[in-house]
Amino acid sequence: MLAGAQPRREGNAVDVDREMAKLAHNQIEYQFFVQRLAGKFKKLTEAITGRPSS
Repeated sequence: MLAGAQPRREGNAVDVDREMAKLAHNQIEYQFFVQRLAGKFKKLTEAITGRPSS
C-alpha cells in the first residue's frame, strides 16, 4: 500500500496499475537472468565436454 493511500469503499488501497508495472518489471528481470544463467551453463558444458552444445 502506498503511504497516505486512501482505502476505497471496499477497504482496498492497492494501486493495481503500480502492482502490474512492478510485476512486468520483475518478469523482464527474471527472463534476463534465466537466459544469462542458461548461457553460462552452456559455456560450462562446452568447456567440460570440449565440443559445442546445440
